[in-house]
Amino acid sequence: MDRVHNPDARNFISPEIDLRNLLTEWIELGADENINAKTDLAPLMDVSPAIIDELEAVCSINNLTCEDEPVQFLPTNVRKPKNEPMEYVAPVNHNLQCLKVKEALNEKRAPRSCIDRKVLNHADKFRFSDPNLTPSGTKNDVKTTLGSELVVQVTLYQPYKKQTGSKYIRELKVTKEKKKKKKILKRFETLTNLMLQMEQQIVVLGSQKLTALRDRFVCLADISVTEDLSENPDLSNLTKAKDIYTSGLFYINGTLYDDMRNPQSRANSGAIVEWANQYPDMEIGPFETKLMEETRFIDLKVRLGYPYLYQHQGDCEHLLVFQDIRLMNSEDCPDINKYPIVTSISCRKRVICMVCHLLTAKWVTSGNQRVPADPFFFCDSCFRQFNYDKNGQKIGQFFAQPFVDRSALL
Repeated sequence: MDRVHNPDARNFISPEIDLRNLLTEWIELGADENINAKTDLAPLMDVSPAIIDELEAVCSINNLTCEDEPVQFLPTNVRKPKNEPMEYVAPVNHNLQCLKVKEALNEKRAPRSCIDRKVLNHADKFRFSDPNLTPSGTKNDVKTTLGSELVVQVTLYQPYKKQTGSKYIRELKVTKEKKKKKKILKRFETLTNLMLQMEQQIVVLGSQKLTALRDRFVCLADISVTEDLSENPDLSNLTKAKDIYTSGLFYINGTLYDDMRNPQSRANSGAIVEWANQYPDMEIGPFETKLMEETRFIDLKVRLGYPYLYQHQGDCEHLLVFQDIRLMNSEDCPDINKYPIVTSISCRKRVICMVCHLLTAKWVTSGNQRVPADPFFFCDSCFRQFNYDKNGQKIGQFFAQPFVDRSALL
């Protein structure tokens, strides 16, 4: 696969990292967060303790003060209890136009408790978890391994479909006697509808197995219902797709990892290996095959920034990128039982009903001749009023499935 991605020519892709060797080297360094400047930093920097004292004095924050600097500052903000807007305190009896505008804005947004989330969704690509959340449980329940555990940050992207009719340019190598040119074999695709967007960022531990990442990642394809409910929309106890199609696969650094925990799972790697062996000129293989449930992250050799693959539900494919690898420190959640942890998700806009244009879609139909689009999204009320008569009988022919909006995930 290096022929396809050419990692050596891309500065955002790191060299190959052996996670087990990396952890061993870090532990041998004897890293400690409680560092004594004179006894520890001086040998590491190869300078005398007197130089350390001089640097500490020169870089002191007290050197940033100036003459006649005010001692007491106005508070920039006052954190209100939950569900109350953030209030900025302005001085009394002022005549500043900017503060008047700010006061008017505070009055306007006071009754709108959801404005902070809306502004964040429109102004930022990510929506982060609540920083005010506190770990549950007592201190005795917390198991921590600070300094001896790897923390791996993984980003998974939304699945995409390539446009049909992709273009291929075949440029053959031409001898100098003919055109005195040398054209290199290239292959590119039309990327009109290919827009990579982050789905979730997840933090895992090096001691965890690959199956922990798969179980923590939430995809709409896993929780969808595959059967037709147009004849009986009130049917309960529905079987989700992840319970029917249990197979899954990771491709990481030349190795295909199958999830074979369920007896009905299939090894999807077999077809890929067979296909790669049939076309050796494409230089995609060779591949190794291992089990996902027997492999830990610390056993991997990865490149940061390199696009790997998570494939499930047959043809649902997510690009998987390792973003960061580091030692666990005091800023990480100390309870290893809570990992993997979803640290951020993408900004998500809900799919609204295509009839009332108000409510979130709950049903999706296909093959419906009575609507102008295929597929067509309905809220529950519009779905029943439009597609069924007063006796609850189905009108026309169509295929109906419950629809789970992405904005409702996590």
